[in-house]
Amino acid sequence: MADIAARNRAIKKTLAAVFGRDKIQVTGARGTAYGYARVKINHSPRDFEQERELQSLCKALLRKANIDLGHAYTDDTCQFSCDEVSIRFNRCQVEPIDWR
Repeated sequence: MADIAARNRAIKKTLAAVFGRDKIQVTGARGTAYGYARVKINHSPRDFEQERELQSLCKALLRKANIDLGHAYTDDTCQFSCDEVSIRFNRCQVEPIDWR
């Protein structure tokens, strides 16, 4: 339990160096999802592409800081995997075009 809490504090400290301490919120999941973390960054990306770039940058920073992001499979065949940390931002400044 202390390992997960320490990891979440390390995530906040690492990302706070880039975005500012007051703009980062790290919430650990409970129950059967224990070990997963949700990171909310109070920043509005310009568009969807910039949001994806920032997510990749954040995960690269966390890996460079040697923070274990965990590992989970997203299907029963164990073909597809993801880490246990999800990073979210505020709504994009420019809405995507609805082509319908």
